[in-house]
Amino acid sequence: MTDTPKTTPTVAVIGAGRWGRNIIRTLDESSDVSAIAHGGNTEAITYLEEHFPHIPHTEDYQTLLADPEITSVCIATPTATHADIVRDALSAGKHVFVEKP
Repeated sequence: MTDTPKTTPTVAVIGAGRWGRNIIRTLDESSDVSAIAHGGNTEAITYLEEHFPHIPHTEDYQTLLADPEITSVCIATPTATHADIVRDALSAGKHVFVEKP
């Protein structure tokens, strides 16, 4: 039996609002967050640049889904957007974490 090298999941977070910030902080403390997608508002950009300058961010979550290095996504967007983003992420072959109220 040959040993298969274990790969560390590369996680991205989609959403940088109130709840997304909690997820980003928690994941950043316990693993590596590769990238963050957000809605592009000035407050989110300022927050990310101040608190997580080491994590690249984008306004286009599709960019993260197209990245073959990203294996998993955590979705922390408004509830009404979950279904579409989850479908897109699963279609892109990503593992998905999403909470639904």
